[in-house]
Amino acid sequence: MSPERARRFVLWVLAALAFVLAFRTIYVSDIWSQLLTGRWMVEQLAFPELDDFSFTRQGERYNAHEWLAYLLFHGAHTLGGGAGLLVVVGLCASAAVGLMASTALRREASPGVVLALGALTVWTLEARVLARPHVLAWPLLAFYARVLLADGRPLHDRLLRLVPLQLLWTNLHGSFVLGPLLAALPLVGLLTARLRRGATDELRRPLGAFGLVTLACLLSPDPAGTLLFPFRFSGQAQLGLVKEFEPTLTSAFFQGQTWVVGFSVLWAALLCVAAWRTLRERRDLVGAGVLVLSIWLALQANRWVQEAILLTFPIVASMASTRLVAPRLERILVAAGLVLVLGATAIWATHGYGVSPGRRVRAGAGLGRPYVADAVDALAARDLPRGRALCLYEDGGYLAYRLWPRVRVFIDARGDLYFGGVATEYDRLLTDPRVLPALVAHWSIDAIILPRPFERFATPLRSSGFELVHTDARYFVYATR
Repeated sequence: MSPERARRFVLWVLAALAFVLAFRTIYVSDIWSQLLTGRWMVEQLAFPELDDFSFTRQGERYNAHEWLAYLLFHGAHTLGGGAGLLVVVGLCASAAVGLMASTALRREASPGVVLALGALTVWTLEARVLARPHVLAWPLLAFYARVLLADGRPLHDRLLRLVPLQLLWTNLHGSFVLGPLLAALPLVGLLTARLRRGATDELRRPLGAFGLVTLACLLSPDPAGTLLFPFRFSGQAQLGLVKEFEPTLTSAFFQGQTWVVGFSVLWAALLCVAAWRTLRERRDLVGAGVLVLSIWLALQANRWVQEAILLTFPIVASMASTRLVAPRLERILVAAGLVLVLGATAIWATHGYGVSPGRRVRAGAGLGRPYVADAVDALAARDLPRGRALCLYEDGGYLAYRLWPRVRVFIDARGDLYFGGVATEYDRLLTDPRVLPALVAHWSIDAIILPRPFERFATPLRSSGFELVHTDARYFVYATR
């Protein structure tokens, strides 16, 4: 096989593997709030500015910073249902992995190394290839890495190519703040070199292009809210609600999957070798900056590990090809990569996809029926005077999607909207269910949908006009008579 055909083969295999990874039954709780917001925007032909889906935050300012993702999800769901959502997610994951592998090959990584390491990398994405906006941002992140690490054009031309991508990224996902940070890396290197020579005139065009990239971060329906969102979000004390933002090394996800730990150790070793080589030779300062930023990002929260791997893959693969792998091992690496690809596909097809320690989701092509669905069906038949329903964080989106505007929820998966008072009350309910009657009275709630363990704490409400209208193996429903 010619070198060019080998490269194409590797790209297609890895892209196809990433696409297959998307096809699972969707149980992500966020998707329902996102579909509802997308539907609202299409019906109203407007951007949401105030919340109307919950009764606890109704009328309060709501920054739907990922509005473009919500519209894309709504359109895909309208056209193709759950399968349409999975096609969009699969295409984005496939594009990200393809760009990642292509960048590595451009940096003269061997096809065998790219295939073997790429298959392992795709496997680490297993728990994160979900119908959520961050997957839509992955191709943009991978393209940034391609432009910065494997593009020989003048810097100002490369930065100008990033401007439309940054505009999309700003309105797709809160990780858009990584864009200017990445774009600044080659600029810092150029600035240092030019200042030493006193050639400041050569900086005007790159600085102007970087200014346009930064300006694109402000082009959204709520510029200030969108720009400040990642910093406000990362500083919230109630991030315990969002398990993916637990510190990486102590998170249950990281500690609960042995193979993830093993891969992380391998990747960390390769990163150390790559960083040592880069700093010693002082040739690839942009690569060194990407390595440092990625390592810092990966250690902040388990949520960022996959983004860090996508960013550093081209550097690690090219380093491994030139320093650690002898040419005679190429065929062995290709065979190992194919074994990993076939093995991963077989495991996913027969045992589903691992999404958290001890939990796997079966392969499929649609939206799964939430566990709370029967309880919501029962509530739909009730006429609630105030339409205020108390529910779990993960159930609020589905409840609102099904019953809004007749029913509004106490809380849902839009975590940033509730940080503060509402999240504090919710935490108190989870840790001390005895506060349930007081919480119901305080908010004038007339429906309760909670897991069965809470039921005994709701019994006193029967004397306050509530009655049990539904119970199943997982949930119970109380509503006013």
